[in-house]
Amino acid sequence: YSYTPVSSSSYIVVEFNGRWYLSGSSVDTWYGNLYVASTQIGVGHQFWTSATDGSTNRQGSILPIMGRYTNSDTTTKAVYLQFNRDYSDDSMYLIYNNNVGFWMKITEIGR
Repeated sequence: YSYTPVSSSSYIVVEFNGRWYLSGSSVDTWYGNLYVASTQIGVGHQFWTSATDGSTNRQGSILPIMGRYTNSDTTTKAVYLQFNRDYSDDSMYLIYNNNVGFWMKITEIGR
């Protein structure tokens, strides 16, 4: 997503939430890193040692990831989430469309 700040002396607060699906080994972990203008402002992490039903398939909500970026100009900023698996035998994807979807909220606050 791209965001153009109104003020050069503001904070940009970003909140993100979504759903994920992960399938792999008996130990799984992922990270969600939230960025504004290539600066990491928030991180989410989840880790499992085994699935409750005995399978290795898991899905759920990304815990809301939130962060604050200190703005210094009014140029357009890229706002994005980088989602990474921790083990190479895991396959993962984010669920969207009819399966709850994602939301991102951007609030600009003067300082």
